[in-house]
Amino acid sequence: MTNIVAMGHSHLTRVRSALDHRNLPPAGTGPADMAAVWLHDVWVHNTDYAALGDSGHIEFNAYVIAQAESQIVDMADTIYCVQFGGSGHVVLGLQRLSPAFDFVYAGAPDLPIERGATVLPADLVSRALDAHMAPYMLQLEALRRMIKQPIVCLETPPPYEDDAYVASHLGNYIAQPENVVGAPLRRKLFLLHSQKVRDFCRSNDIEYMGAPPHTMTDDGYLVRDGYGEDATHANVWYGEQVLLQIEERISQKIGAYTAFA
Repeated sequence: MTNIVAMGHSHLTRVRSALDHRNLPPAGTGPADMAAVWLHDVWVHNTDYAALGDSGHIEFNAYVIAQAESQIVDMADTIYCVQFGGSGHVVLGLQRLSPAFDFVYAGAPDLPIERGATVLPADLVSRALDAHMAPYMLQLEALRRMIKQPIVCLETPPPYEDDAYVASHLGNYIAQPENVVGAPLRRKLFLLHSQKVRDFCRSNDIEYMGAPPHTMTDDGYLVRDGYGEDATHANVWYGEQVLLQIEERISQKIGAYTAFA
């Protein structure tokens, strides 16, 4: 039986919702030939996953790891599935800034430029994105240093293509729906973000799991079935597709699930 320790921030809530919908027995009590998920609920104590330690380095929260290890009998057959942060491209790619900006992403150079936007050098946009990503990338790096088990990093959900839907589902993100950037810029920033996380994982012995292919349109946006109650987080259907993808990765069905804090 494979044990899966799942941890992360807001994007992981869709995976949790999908687990809740499955009505599974508590982890540790399910069928022996099926996987068990131990999902850390970061919101119960508003947990910080990592912080600056006495060593002067960013250190992962040992309490979270200890909580997981105290409940799992065989850590040797355990993998960590994580989805830390993921908001970097959302911060830059939701509200149209003043002055408006855009850039050419080398991986998709034919994506159109926002009308009236200043075209910035790609490396400048890349550095700006690095600054927003730094907190959760440091958390991922700290986790890799702390544990020996395999880590699977889940890609954030693809962006929505429907600008009108985004503008009407902003929640508390921005106050002016008319200031939402267009879909192509959201797509470029998502691609750049994913590239950065993928490259980091490749260099740090972490497996990167992209969004399930069938959850994306031919143009690389989230399919309509995955649209959620807000502009960025997808929905329980998308969370279920990620669970199915994880089951395929471990060649086991998930038969039990427990949330811990």
